[in-house]
Amino acid sequence: MVPGLFPNLAQAKVNIQLSHFSAGKYTVRITNSNVAAVKNKVIQVNLPFEQININIERLAKGNYFVTLVNEAGASVVSETIMKQ
Repeated sequence: MVPGLFPNLAQAKVNIQLSHFSAGKYTVRITNSNVAAVKNKVIQVNLPFEQININIERLAKGNYFVTLVNEAGASVVSETIMKQ
């Protein structure tokens, strides 16, 4: 199931709700509009439903792509956010 990502228009943090993901390690990768990685965070998913908080306070204003990558390196899901 596709995770929920909110708020779409964020200032300090974004929340990712994971539902029905397989247990394991995932990487949350945030890239800017030039597709340069600006933040990576490894997370461990253990439960059928989890919420992950990602601090984005230090990112410059603009549009970013938030991608969830599994242990095999495959992109599981990708969403766009706007940093105010």
